[in-house]
Amino acid sequence: MLVFDVTRPPPTRLELEAEKQQLKEQRRQLIKASLISDLLHGLIFLGLYLSDLLTGHAVLAAIGLGTIVAVILASTLKKQLRSTDVALVGLVALGVVSAACGILVGVMAESLTPSLLAGLAAGSIVIAGAIIGRKFFHVFTGLENLKYVSEDEIAAQELLALCSRHQELEVYRQQAREILRPNLVFGELQAMREWLRRG
Repeated sequence: MLVFDVTRPPPTRLELEAEKQQLKEQRRQLIKASLISDLLHGLIFLGLYLSDLLTGHAVLAAIGLGTIVAVILASTLKKQLRSTDVALVGLVALGVVSAACGILVGVMAESLTPSLLAGLAAGSIVIAGAIIGRKFFHVFTGLENLKYVSEDEIAAQELLALCSRHQELEVYRQQAREILRPNLVFGELQAMREWLRRG
């Protein structure tokens, strides 16, 4: 992955383009994985409903629980998933399995075996949704970082102001111009902000 750092030489156009293509390919793979996951989970819940093992309300409750927890996890985990994050997802998924079974059996008076199957499917939604969702976020953030600052007038003014006040940042901008990159990208602007925070 391309790391933007104003203390190092700016990336070339070829490096930026290679990063963009890599991220687009990752996005394509994630969309495919997401569709397969949704299809498999949908078939499980549809099977439980059509075979009269669970009521429609029970199916919706299990899907809703799994989806809500998956969205929360995907939006709160670190940018790059660490082993501790994956372990947390696994523990939360087990909790969702237990909660779904408890709700379906204890509250909605459903049978134990179909409720357990629905709970396992809900836990699987949590695992797949949290991991795929976080990776999606990382890819979309990466693609946003590759957009040119010149496309946003406010960001372009901020960039000019930062470079005019800090010689080190102006040197970085000049280095980018020397390699025929007059327009910096948002990832570089963010790196400048982080450099100021560290400074």
